[in-house]
Amino acid sequence: MVGTLATAAPALAKSYRLVRADEVFRIQPDGSVLATEDLTFEFHGHYHGAYRLIPIAGTETIDQVSVAENGRPYASGADPRVGSSGPSGTYGVTTNPDLWTQVAWHFDAADTTRTFTVSYRLQGFVTAFDDVGNLYLQVWGNQWPVSLQALHARVFFPSGATNAERRLVRVWGHPGSVHGSARIAGPDLVTLDATSVAAGQFVEIDTTFPRRMLAAEGNFTRRSGNGLQQVVAREKRIFSSPYGPGSGPVAAPSGAGGGGWLSWLWVLLFPFALVARLFGFGRSSGSSGVSGFGGSFGGGGGGGGGGGGGGAW
Repeated sequence: MVGTLATAAPALAKSYRLVRADEVFRIQPDGSVLATEDLTFEFHGHYHGAYRLIPIAGTETIDQVSVAENGRPYASGADPRVGSSGPSGTYGVTTNPDLWTQVAWHFDAADTTRTFTVSYRLQGFVTAFDDVGNLYLQVWGNQWPVSLQALHARVFFPSGATNAERRLVRVWGHPGSVHGSARIAGPDLVTLDATSVAAGQFVEIDTTFPRRMLAAEGNFTRRSGNGLQQVVAREKRIFSSPYGPGSGPVAAPSGAGGGGWLSWLWVLLFPFALVARLFGFGRSSGSSGVSGFGGSFGGGGGGGGGGGGGGAW
């Protein structure tokens, strides 16, 4: 009798990468910020879920979360845990143990490129001084386990600055180790662009605008005195994150959905990313770090709100 050896078929390798992130942040008169992220994933192999994890600190809050694709809204109420299963075209929202907002959405994709739109409202992220409003925000967080090919972020002010107010409009990009630029694109718009953002690397924008664009009271932090000088001085210092060690997503029980090897890769990468964030990145002296009128990235940074990360399974 001739015996045969049965061998298990090798698991199909799968991976994904982030091709592009187009982000829009619209500051409202009440100080809230309406955020929209168009995230383009390139999938190799089969995937059926993705998620975003967004930090908050202090009095900051996040609400009005939604997901869409090609203008088609996803239905809410699905399992929000990473690695979970759910009907395609659905999403769920939860908070992790550190109260960070987590949104996970379900789909079916194999060897294709898909763009998902994640929208939400930020409250408590704007600071209002006597002379300027200030938004210091991580537009890309350090908890993505894969690199990002191209990042384009736009911040719209509640209204346009007059010629007399131009000196109050400033913008900076961080950190100096990332190839990118920030610029004043119009009386009501500043932009940030970056390329080849490494896994575990944050990118942030710091911008000021005339205080009169904000209401007397609203969803912002009030600070007395003129803030422009304070913000310019802050841009000369090295910041560490106010959020402490990174917070992990809420995962489904093992076997519920099926994560990939990239999830384990991030576990290995995170300690290095945290050390880099705490001690600052490359410190260039680009024009954006000196005047705030635009230019290449500079400084270490790491103190902006928001950020976080995400992934796919």
